[in-house]
Amino acid sequence: MAGGRPRIYESVEELEQKCEEYFELTDKPAVTGLALFLGFADKSTLYEYRDRPEFSYPIKKSLTKIEMYHETGLTDNNVTGRIFALKNMGWSDKVQNEITMPQLKPVIISKDGETK
Repeated sequence: MAGGRPRIYESVEELEQKCEEYFELTDKPAVTGLALFLGFADKSTLYEYRDRPEFSYPIKKSLTKIEMYHETGLTDNNVTGRIFALKNMGWSDKVQNEITMPQLKPVIISKDGETK
């Protein structure tokens, strides 16, 4: 007998339908809201379902819809919360600069003091 809790959703179609239902019922989607609506105790179970190949597509699609909600809201007056949410979804606002130096040849000084 396999350990662990039994799956809440046995079919992709059932999960997909429940995800779509969530978006029909709310105008402010959230990751934790989706997790609770699907019957999960927390968002880590949502991510576990995302990582299962058979359930990956509907969960990824739902998470992308939530991300789009925050992304399109960046034109609102108060965007701090949206920026926070997007950073938690992997977005970054830091600037990274990369400096490369030309390859230098080592200077070898011989015993007699000459450089090569």
